[in-house]
Amino acid sequence: MLVLTENCNLACRYCYECGESHMLTLETAKKIIDYEFNVSSKEQYKVFFFGGEPFVNFNTLGKIYDYIEETYPGKVNRYAVTTNGTLIHGTIKNWLYERKEKFEVTLSIDGTRDMHNRNRITKAGRGSYDDIDLDFFVGNWQGCIAKMTISPDTIYDFAEGIISIEQRGFKCKANFASGVNFNLEKNKGILLDNFRKLIEYYSQNDTPLCYMLDLPLTSILVPLDVKFRYCGAGIERHCYGDEEREWYPCQGLMPMSLLDRSEKFKFEDFSDGSIMENSTCRTCKFIRICRTCYAMNYSSTQNVFYPGSQTCKLNKMCMLASARIQYNRLKKQKHSNDLLEKAIFSIAKDLNNIFE
Repeated sequence: MLVLTENCNLACRYCYECGESHMLTLETAKKIIDYEFNVSSKEQYKVFFFGGEPFVNFNTLGKIYDYIEETYPGKVNRYAVTTNGTLIHGTIKNWLYERKEKFEVTLSIDGTRDMHNRNRITKAGRGSYDDIDLDFFVGNWQGCIAKMTISPDTIYDFAEGIISIEQRGFKCKANFASGVNFNLEKNKGILLDNFRKLIEYYSQNDTPLCYMLDLPLTSILVPLDVKFRYCGAGIERHCYGDEEREWYPCQGLMPMSLLDRSEKFKFEDFSDGSIMENSTCRTCKFIRICRTCYAMNYSSTQNVFYPGSQTCKLNKMCMLASARIQYNRLKKQKHSNDLLEKAIFSIAKDLNNIFE
């Protein structure tokens, strides 16, 4: 992952990045690429472009792409970019369209027009929804991922937001904003009403589940071992900023994402076998289906191994909703799946009181 810039043209209300204006230079990017490609035994790479908003530094992005394709042909089997979409017009749109077969594109969009404009505003305070050519993304990338962040301002209608995104043709990757207070005691009823709407929608429709509900429930039946990791942070992914030989495990643990801009996670690969021994979640039967991450944990508790009570409760709401949907679909299809049913009943036994 190459963080092209910490700068962004938006000022989203929940953004955890404390970005500065500096840009990754082509010269530094070349050194990073040369170093990474030559010290590793990997035959192929996936290269992520990230920010800030990566297309703020479009000129360098294009030159990095050209450098890789010319210097290391065949070394990169896929490129990926996460963007707010507001700059994808004119020259940038044409450039991306011409390379659409090589790129995976994730678009940050927070539900309906009204929801999006509550969260994702310009630095002048204007909603950014109408600055995005949604048809361009959904028309050129089948199942284009829409990254939807649920904030305290949009918990009231997040089910509507997820459904609207999917009905537009996107694959919704929804998640709750990290490092913010959702006041669960006060808003529990609102959250549960939205989960019930999602249960009803996905039970009646056979469309793929959105990311936070698309859980492999039978995984709870698999015993844990020391090899278990929340994700591939630091093992499968190296994230570079503006230093050619200094990588971080993921963008969420880079200095730009930490309030103190600490470099404490430099070179952290989380491959030590003792990692689960340090986790307060090590005895939880649901850990394999828990949509958590090291960065989200750290933003909540200052401990990468501990998700905090709010995250834990939200994730368990997702687990129970997923179990109810998958149970309803099994009944509807009238076929049995003993392992899935066993997992569903285990989840229901332990978590059903969440919806009371």
